[in-house]
Amino acid sequence: MGTGEIALDFWLKEARKDPSGRDLQKEGFKSLLDLGKSYGRPVIIHSRGAWKDCTILVPEVQDRKTVFPWYSGLVDILDKLLDTGYFFSATPAAQYSKNHRMAISKTPLERILLFSIMKKNRNLLILSRDSKPWQM
Repeated sequence: MGTGEIALDFWLKEARKDPSGRDLQKEGFKSLLDLGKSYGRPVIIHSRGAWKDCTILVPEVQDRKTVFPWYSGLVDILDKLLDTGYFFSATPAAQYSKNHRMAISKTPLERILLFSIMKKNRNLLILSRDSKPWQM
């Protein structure tokens, strides 16, 4: 079992309009990172729009037991996260996100986790189904 999915999401309207909302998110985020570390559990990070902050905050608290699902951030930040030894997920977002496909292609195979979910996104319905390794 792990801690998460914990979020640092700067794409939220409130976080874009009011920087103090980001500070409040960071406080809660750090507390949850500490919780994961205190129990020696993996942490699953939702980092939408806050990728750079995650490269600073996560290594301060967490070791390699960290997963970044749905990553679609910048390449230089991905490289920093990969250097730290974190895991990433290959998700249905690969159908529509160029950045997510790039993240999957740059991540070593042994650090990719499969992730499936039922989600409606921009008139695209993605259905969950069992995946076999040879289907990837």
